[in-house]
Parts: sequence; C-alpha cells; structure tokens
Amino acid sequence: MTTWRPIPHIYYKVPDAESQGKHSGFKLIEILLNLALIDTFKDEKYKKFAFLYSTSYDNGICNIEIITPEVNFIANFERMFSGASDKKYLESLIVNNMNKFSQIINNLNFGKFIGDFIVYDGQSGKITLGKDPLQMDVATTSGLLFHLAGIFRSHIVVDYTGAIIEHENYKKLMLYDMDYGRIDFDRIKINVDNFEEWDYYFPEYDQEVKENKAIFGLDTKVDNMLETTENKTFYDIAFSFAGEDRGIVEEIAEDLISNSISVFYDNFEKSELWGKRLDHYFKETYAKNTRFVIPFISEHYPNKDWTNFEFSVAHGEAKKRDSEFILPVRIDDTHVVGIPSTIGYLDYNKEGKDGIVKAILSKLRT
Repeated sequence: MTTWRPIPHIYYKVPDAESQGKHSGFKLIEILLNLALIDTFKDEKYKKFAFLYSTSYDNGICNIEIITPEVNFIANFERMFSGASDKKYLESLIVNNMNKFSQIINNLNFGKFIGDFIVYDGQSGKITLGKDPLQMDVATTSGLLFHLAGIFRSHIVVDYTGAIIEHENYKKLMLYDMDYGRIDFDRIKINVDNFEEWDYYFPEYDQEVKENKAIFGLDTKVDNMLETTENKTFYDIAFSFAGEDRGIVEEIAEDLISNSISVFYDNFEKSELWGKRLDHYFKETYAKNTRFVIPFISEHYPNKDWTNFEFSVAHGEAKKRDSEFILPVRIDDTHVVGIPSTIGYLDYNKEGKDGIVKAILSKLRT
C-alpha cells in the first residue's frame, strides 16, 4: 500500500547583513542550499530534480519560497537554516566537500514560481541550477512542478502531452484550479518511497474522474480558458490615477516591480496597449484580470474620463468579490462617488511612497 506525504513547501525570511549590503540575505540562502545539497547527496554520483521557487525583496528582507519533491534535501536545509546542525560538521562539509566543486549555485533569480532543475554532479564537481526542459511528463512530480511554473507565468493551460486527458491526478488538480481559482499545494502529496510519484488529494473529484464523466467538461473548460486568456496579462495590482499624479504613481510602480510584483501601470504597457480597443482591454484589466485595483484619489481623479471608466469597471467587479478589491489611496480629501466614507484607505501624505509600497506588499501576502 502506498504511503503519501505532503510535498515539501517552505518559506523563509532572511534579513540583509548590515556589513554586506542589499540582497546579502540571498547569498546566505545560496550557501545553505549548496551545503544542504552536498550533505544530502555526497554519496551519490549524480542527482537531478525539480526546484520551484519564488523570491522577493522587501525593505532589507530577502524572501524565498521553495517547493520540491526532495524531502531529505529540504530537511537538511531547514536544519542548517535554524542553526540545529553542528557547526563543526558544517565546517567539515565546507573543507572536505564543498571545495571539491568548481561550480555551485549562485544565480537565484527574482520572481514568482520559477521552475528550475537542480543538478548535483559529484563526478564533474558541479552544482547547477538549470532551466526547465520542454514537454516534461506531468506524471512525474518534477514534470508537474515545471508545468505549474509555466501556468503561473502565462496563466494558460498548455497540454503538450495529453496529460489532462490521460493523467487522473493532473485532471483533479486542474478541475480544482478552475472551480476554486487557485492551486492548493497542500493537496499535492508524494510517495514516501518514490518522490517522483504524486497525487492530488481531493476525494470529491475521485469518482467523477475515474468514471470519465469529467473529461468533456474539462476539455470545454480548458478550451474556454485558452480562448479567454489569449494575449491577456494578469496582474497583482492595477493602478488607476489622473495624469497630474503620475509622478507619485510611477515611483510606487517601480518599487513594486523591483519586488517582482506584477503591476498594471500604463507607461509599462505601451507596446501591449498599442492598437488595442482600450475600453475592451480595461474591462478585464480592472476586473477579473487583477487581484486588487488601487485608485489614487485627488482633485483631478473625478474629472477624467478614463479614471471614471476604470473606477466604474472596478466598482462592478468589487460587487462580485467576497473580499476587498478596491484599495483607495488618498492624495487629498476629494470625495469620489462609490467610495463610502467608512471604507479603509491609505493617506499618501502620511504614509509616503515607502509606506504605500510596504502596505501593498503586506496586502499581497494575506
């Protein structure tokens, strides 16, 4: 009988070292990743596995999230990170093992759900982080993680191998995503005896999938998803503002981009918007294609045709959401119809650029 366990999924915050400057926390993360790899696979000649990760930077804090099937590697990394590993043992790893490698991981990228391979090559003395291969079989855990990385990047389901039709667990995962609007990593289980074998635990779909009753419905949903997401971009934040306040908004947008946040700000989207029917495009950008809309309220905001249009779209979408969707930032005390006086807002003049950025990053983590 197969025994299943959750796929390792960890999240850590590492402050910069004052003496080493910005992003130095990521250097510590990379050192510990290499040491954990050496400790885990030092008796193996070659090991290759999927490494799905996200990184961001927030006011001196380096954030990393990791999902990978290699349980022992993650356990060693966590022990080292927590300080539970013996210091003399770590020193011996560095002296006796790490120095044998001519290449180690030192190239973590910034972004969300980046799909890479970790390759531990004890014979050639190299530890590398490589890009995802094409057309991997989602029947393996590594193939699944790479496929998910592609979905998170493009928000499009691409069925290279017929896996949606052939693989029952993948079918359950996609049904869950379509029905609930997210992929629940806590439901991904791996075989304790074979980390490359996985299951998506959601019993409510089991019978439906086994009897093949979901196939045609799923095909239709996937076709619809491909149709509705073609040439569409999905955002964490969409900004709505009057041109007179562009200077304020652009500084905030640039800071968010540096923290790997997907932002709709028109100056960043010139080529994307070129030639499009903007009224059609904005009906989705300020509604289903963004997580939050942030209007910057000033005396100029109610007097612009485009801001009125954007806000009306967002206001309609807010009625459909179960939680907050419009997050107003006040530049002055101008009243806007549709924003009750009782709604929570941020005051730019009190918070400043850094305070607004920090609040947005915090909101996105909730």
